[in-house]
Amino acid sequence: MAVGFGMPEPLAPAFLSPDLAARSCRETLENPLAPVQHFVSSPSSAPLLLAKAPVMALPEHLRKPPTGESMFDVLPILSMVACIPTIMLFFRKKRYLDAGLYFGGFLVAVIYHAIHMGAHKGMDVVTFAGFTGAAWRTVDIVFANLLLARTLGHVLGVSHPLIALIPNIGLPCTMGLALLFLPPMGIAMMSKMTCGCMVLTLVAQLLAEGRAVALHVAERYTRAGVCRALVSIAAGLFSFYMPTLRPQAYWLWHSLWHVFMGVGYWELYRQIEGLAVKAPGSTRLKVD
Repeated sequence: MAVGFGMPEPLAPAFLSPDLAARSCRETLENPLAPVQHFVSSPSSAPLLLAKAPVMALPEHLRKPPTGESMFDVLPILSMVACIPTIMLFFRKKRYLDAGLYFGGFLVAVIYHAIHMGAHKGMDVVTFAGFTGAAWRTVDIVFANLLLARTLGHVLGVSHPLIALIPNIGLPCTMGLALLFLPPMGIAMMSKMTCGCMVLTLVAQLLAEGRAVALHVAERYTRAGVCRALVSIAAGLFSFYMPTLRPQAYWLWHSLWHVFMGVGYWELYRQIEGLAVKAPGSTRLKVD
């Protein structure tokens, strides 16, 4: 089966025979995932652009086929809708680099989850556009970590070019070198690199512009908004971790990760843009 965006094979001859058309409709109703499964293929049917490129190690629950229940398997894609308000805010406020990073991650995540829906042979076997499902997942994780690190810089009001290099250049270069030269790593190693980058950014910003950070926070953030953002992001990170304990409910926990992080980013960037303090009855977050 070739990779493409045409109809699944059972629908192809439907125009030639009423009987085939009826059978095709029945098969499609019985298997709503057939169009998604048509998008993926075995390595022998498409050139693997990343055949020799390193990818992140797949956890056990992603090596197994999806649930087969279309309502469950499609939820990680539908939950990506929670990211759209933040992307729109980025464009409206002319944060084009953030918009590109978030929108790129959004598209990659949709592709990765669409592949997973049809990955009955395994994420490291099926391909889309010449890339394995594991490769798409790797890029998705890189986007997510870069956005986390870059967001902290915005929260702290980083303006010094050297400090800005830490999340914008230092982290992506470190990730790239690790993927190229280290053995296949999992989420834990990638998370450690991101956390290290964020701690380094925080310490450098406080040492260089401690008073400016306090003024930045006092001018833009509200107590209620910060609480909502922190609770949402904490719930998102918790949901992201839960499939390691409850792999059979990956579809649920990963969907909650999308929703909570989407809400958290939206609230956080409203604070960063100073939109929250303009709301009636808002209470600014005071920093002594």
